[in-house]
Amino acid sequence: MSKKKNKKSKNNVSNVSKASKTKAKGKTVETSEMSEALNLTIAAAATIPAPPKPPTAAEIKKAEQEKIISFLDDLSLYLELFHDADDTAYVTYSKSENFDSNFRTCKIESLEYKNFLRHQTWTRLGLSIPNPMLNQRVSDYATRALFNDDAPERPVFLRVGEHGDDIFIDLCNDKGQAVKVTADGWTVVDDPDCKFRRASGMRPLPTPVSGGSIAELDRFLNLSPNDRILFLSVLLAAFQFNKPTPILLITGEHGSGKTTLSKIFRSLIDPSKAPAQTASNDERDLLIACNNSWVVNIDNQSKLPDKMSDNLCRLATGSSLRTRKLRTDAEEQIFSAIRPVLLNSIEELATRPDFLDRSVHIHTRNINQRVGENSLWILFQGKAPRIFGALLDAVATALKRRPIIVEKIIPRMADFTKWACAGAPALGFTQEQFLNAYEANRTAGSREALDASPIYLPLMMLLDNVAGHTSSGGISAQTRVGAYQSAVITKGLFRGSAKDLLMVLKANDAGERPHDFPKTPKMLAAMLARLIPNLRAEGIEVNYLDRDPMRRVRILEIKASNVSNASETQPLSGRAKTPRLQSIAS
Repeated sequence: MSKKKNKKSKNNVSNVSKASKTKAKGKTVETSEMSEALNLTIAAAATIPAPPKPPTAAEIKKAEQEKIISFLDDLSLYLELFHDADDTAYVTYSKSENFDSNFRTCKIESLEYKNFLRHQTWTRLGLSIPNPMLNQRVSDYATRALFNDDAPERPVFLRVGEHGDDIFIDLCNDKGQAVKVTADGWTVVDDPDCKFRRASGMRPLPTPVSGGSIAELDRFLNLSPNDRILFLSVLLAAFQFNKPTPILLITGEHGSGKTTLSKIFRSLIDPSKAPAQTASNDERDLLIACNNSWVVNIDNQSKLPDKMSDNLCRLATGSSLRTRKLRTDAEEQIFSAIRPVLLNSIEELATRPDFLDRSVHIHTRNINQRVGENSLWILFQGKAPRIFGALLDAVATALKRRPIIVEKIIPRMADFTKWACAGAPALGFTQEQFLNAYEANRTAGSREALDASPIYLPLMMLLDNVAGHTSSGGISAQTRVGAYQSAVITKGLFRGSAKDLLMVLKANDAGERPHDFPKTPKMLAAMLARLIPNLRAEGIEVNYLDRDPMRRVRILEIKASNVSNASETQPLSGRAKTPRLQSIAS
C-alpha cells in the first residue's frame, strides 16, 4: 500500500511539474510576443517626426525684420527720389491705396516721410518698423536721391510755383491737387508738373469755381476806390513766383477791420492755421516764417525798427537772408526768395524812404454797420470758391496780356506795375486807373518819408532864405558865407561838406531838435542819401562833387531844380507825373 501511495504521489508531482513546465513555456511565448510588439511600437514611434519647437524671440524678430525689408523694397518701386539745387534730398510718394494718386513731396529726412513709412508697415503688415531700421532706410533713400543717375535735380515750391510759362497753386487738399494757370485759362490737376512741399500749419484753399466775379469780394473790403484797386493789384501779384511784390501796408483807426482785411487777403492765396503773426527783429525767426508760409502777415505792429524794415524790404525784392545754421560753427542757412508781405498798424509807422518806395499804403475806413466775426467768415467762405475762381481768371488774363505791355519809363517795382496793368481788365478797372492810383500812392509815400525826416524842414528853410534876410531864429545867407568860408550858400543852393551842412542846419534851427536829428556829419550824409530820390521828386537835386583838395572831404551840392520845382503848397495832382506804361493791344 505504501509503495502504491509513493508511486502515486510521484506521478502527481510529475504531472504538476509537467503542467508547470507547460504553463511556464506558455508564459515565455507570451512574453516574447509582447516584447516583440513593444519593439515594433517603439520602432514605429521612432519613425514619427517630433513636434517642432516654438520659435525663440530672436527668430520671431528676425522674421519680422525680413518681412519689413521685403515690403520696403517693393514700396521703393513707387517712390520718386530727387534733390534740389541745394542738395537737399526729396521724395514724392502716394497716399492712395494703389500708390497711383494723391501725391505728396517732402524731405526724405523729415518726420513726415518717416511717419509715412511707419504708417505703411503698420497698416499693410501689422508690424512696427524699428527705429534703427527706419533711420537706415531713410539714409539709403537720401543717398540714392543725391547720387543716383536716375534721381534728377528739381525745384521744390511752397504754395505757388511755376513750370515754363505756367503758374501752379497748391490747393493743399487731401487729394494732393493743384491749380494750373495758363494764358488760356485754369484747371485743377491731380498730378501737377511742379513739386510742392507742405509746411506745418498750411490749410487748404477753396476748390475754385468758374463763373464768379471779383465784385463779390467788394462787400468784404472796407476801402476807398483807389485803395481797392491797389489791394486787388497786390493780391494779384501774390500769385506770381519769384517776382518783386510790394509790401502791403494797411493803416486805420482801431476797429476799422485792418486785421480782417489781412486775413481775407491771406485766405485767398495762402490759408494758414496761424493767419497772422508778430514781427521779430531776429533774422532767424523771419527765415523760419518764410520757410513755412507763402505770405508773411504781420499784425498790429506799433514800431518798425530799422533792422526789421531792411529785412522786409529784402523779402519784397528778393534779396537773401543769411544766418548761421544751428549746431554748426561756420555753416550758413540762406533763404533767397520773395514773399508777399502784409503789415497792419494804427500808426503811420513806415518812415524810411526805401521801405515806402517798396510798399503800397492803404487805409481802412470807419465801419458804420458791423456784423459778428463768425457770421462774416461763414458768409465769406460761402463765396470764397467763386472769388478764388475770379482771381484765377485774372491771373490767366495777366499771363496772356503781359507780353503786349510795352515798357517806357516806369517806377520802381516795375514787374509789379506791368503785371497789374496786364491783369487790370479782369479785376474791374482799367490800366490807366491803376497807374493813377499807384502814382498817387507813391507820391504820398514820398511825402511821408520827407515829412518824417528830421532834416527835411531845416534844409528847405536853408534853401528858401534870401540873402540879406533871416528866417525866424535863423541867420542870413551873407552871415553864413562869412562864418563858413569853405561853403557856398545862396538862394536855392548849398555847396560844401557834410560837416558844413550840419553846422548850418544846427545854426538855422533855433527850436528844439527832434531826438533823431543827426549828431555827426556821417549820420547826416547817410540820412541825406536815403532822401535823394524823394528830394528829386520835390525839385531838389543832390549831387556829390569832387573832393576838396585842401580838406580831402566830399563836397555836396544841393540846389533847387528849375525843371521841377514843386512848392510845399502845390497839390499832388499838379506835380509832374511819371510816364505811363502803354499797351499796343487793340
